[in-house]
Amino acid sequence: IAALVAALAAAECGEPVISAVLARVAEDEARHAALGWATLKWMFEHEPSAVQTLVESIKRNPQLGKADEKMIDSPNHCVNRSHHTLALTIAYEAIIGPATRALLAGSTPDVQVLIKVAATQHARPVAKAMHFIVPQASNNSSFVC
Repeated sequence: IAALVAALAAAECGEPVISAVLARVAEDEARHAALGWATLKWMFEHEPSAVQTLVESIKRNPQLGKADEKMIDSPNHCVNRSHHTLALTIAYEAIIGPATRALLAGSTPDVQVLIKVAATQHARPVAKAMHFIVPQASNNSSFVC
């Protein structure tokens, strides 16, 4: 989800330096997600009881994946709670669902590709719908992000 949040924010950010940093964060988070799914596949093949324990733990904790209450919910920040909520919705449909189906079919899901496709498909509508003004730290001017 973090990869998708960063990718969507990078796509809509109007400040090139911040956009480039967010894109790099998205790529790094996508690699972490791929490692997580590869680990889950290994667990599924070698320790199926551990997978069952994980699933039960997730069911008992409905807060997993929700935006942190401390997360900034302000239109003055490039990445905020609304980005996280949108990314969560997209992630379940476009990444987590397909990756789970691939895993259950015995293959390793290509999560990095799923994230890139989801971000690409949703970035343009997000960019049109959300434009944020972010103050620069060095002075009182702002830039659109």
